[in-house]
Amino acid sequence: MFELLDNALKALAAYPPLAALAGLLVIGGGVWLMVRGERDRKTNGTTAQIPAWMLYGPAHDAMASVHQLAEQGRVQIHILERMEVVLKEIAREQLKARQALEMIRNESRLR
Repeated sequence: MFELLDNALKALAAYPPLAALAGLLVIGGGVWLMVRGERDRKTNGTTAQIPAWMLYGPAHDAMASVHQLAEQGRVQIHILERMEVVLKEIAREQLKARQALEMIRNESRLR
């Protein structure tokens, strides 16, 4: 690497204006890269610019997930309503069974 640089400097030594131009190009490129890096860092720190096409997939997936959650909620509500009906029926049967047992107990005391 350094041999290549040495050979380039020896070749440009005969032409000082070209050497100066090459040096200015290198320095200018470095300054331009620093300015560009600072500008990019400032915009990425406050508001990151995300291309719209990158949002299509995740947004579509998120909407599908929300739809699935809503559908699951509807199914759960339907299941809970059926469970409520069954539990009320069981409670009525237990009440009737308790009343029947009390009636049997009361009749057995009378004998």
